[in-house]
Formats: sequence, C-alpha cells, structure tokens
Amino acid sequence: MKNKIIILGITSDIGKELAKMFYEEDYEIIGTYNSSKNLGLLPKKNIKLLKIDMDNIQAKDILKLKKISKNWKIFISCVGTISPIGKFFDNEIKKIKKGFNINFFSNLEILKRIIPHRSKKSHLFFFSGSGSNGPSNELSVYCLSKLLLIKSAELISSEYPDLNCTTIGPGFINTKIHNDLISKKIKFKKAYSKYLHLKNKEIDNNNAYKNIYFLIKQCIKYPLISNGRNFSSRYDNLNDIFHRLQKKIKKNKDLFKLRRPDG
Repeated sequence: MKNKIIILGITSDIGKELAKMFYEEDYEIIGTYNSSKNLGLLPKKNIKLLKIDMDNIQAKDILKLKKISKNWKIFISCVGTISPIGKFFDNEIKKIKKGFNINFFSNLEILKRIIPHRSKKSHLFFFSGSGSNGPSNELSVYCLSKLLLIKSAELISSEYPDLNCTTIGPGFINTKIHNDLISKKIKFKKAYSKYLHLKNKEIDNNNAYKNIYFLIKQCIKYPLISNGRNFSSRYDNLNDIFHRLQKKIKKNKDLFKLRRPDG
C-alpha cells in the first residue's frame, strides 16, 4: 500500500514542487486547491484533487476529503495569503478575519476532521513564514497568523505524542503569494521595499524547494527531535542539524521553539 500525503494548496508554487518530489517517491497524493493555476504542471498519476475555497470550507468538501484520505501518513499545508496588507490598526476587521481564516483556521478545521483517519506515526507540516522573525511592517496579519501555526505545532506535539508536528520557515521565495503586494506597491512602500530587497538577493527558487523537501524528509526520519519545533530550510545548517540537536536538546529542550532567551 502506498503512503498517502495530503497537500493543502497543492497549486501554490511550493505545493506544486513538493507534489512532484513526493510523486517520484511513489506516494499517493491528495491535494486541495482553490486556484487552477499550476494544475497542468502537477503529476498525472497517483493523485486525487479537490477544489476547496479555504476561506469558505463546505461540509461536502470535508466529507469528500475524509473519504479519500483514510490512513494518511503526511499532511503539509501550503495554504497562505499575505493579505490584508497595511499597518496594524489600519486594516478592516473583516479582512483581518479573512487573513486569519485562510492562514490558520482553515488548517484547524480540516485537521480536526481528518485526524481520526491518520495512520500510525503520522506527520504534520506547516509553513511559518515570518511568524518567528522580527516585525514585518504592513504584514502584521500574515505574521500573527503564522505565529499561531508555530505555537500550534508545539501544542499538538505535546498533546498527541504519536503525531509529529513541525513548522518550517522557507525563507524568501519569489512565489505568487507576493502578487497582491506587487499590485499595491505604491501604497505600501515599506513592505514592498523589503520585498525588493529580498528579491534582489537572487534567490534560487529550485534550490529553495529542494531544501524544504530535504528538511521534511529529515523531520520524518528524526521525529523525536523535530516534533514541536520550528526550523528554517534556508538558514539552518540542514546537513547536520539533527545530529547536533540530539545532544543539545538533552540540556535544553526548548531549542527551536518560541521562548524568550535568558538575559
């Protein structure tokens, strides 16, 4: 029996690339999508797709997902939006709620329904974005909603020992998630200036995707070390990070978690 992997937001740039890589390892892929862009670039075999609006999940969508996802092994959420863009108190509450709904509550709603159908020793992965970084001006909703995912991973790993949950910071990747910011660059100069600064560093997207995939595989290989932690696929030394952590977490179990360092 093939291992099942669920990828939320499979037509996102990261979701699409991960689907290709797991397809090469003969996984059975289950993907949700809202935008049809990139659908034609996905594998043609061993894949089942469901169109789900993550801001308006319907009961029928959950039922369909439950039917095809029994005994799933890996869950990866590639769902995300940087909208609404604006200063902390300037955004409309309705738009703030929508941002939180897409980035956080949609994941919770789907997971709550499919958790009972997981296989033994299953794995959850969220992308933390700017959740653990310094303040990103005019992107407060994005940062705060991603921060919720980081803390959720820690709570899930503590309350469900058989469920390995990790968040990954992919670093800057020039994907279509930035399109909304680009279209409003004149209005939101600080956020756009930071985007340009990162974009001009000539990020190699293909290498970034490979690093994410490698980190996911390492987390699966070392669940006792990766569980409940937040890693960066761009800035952490991936080649020996888990070997080093095996010794270090015996002295400090809070490494790679949200903690205030001692003064």
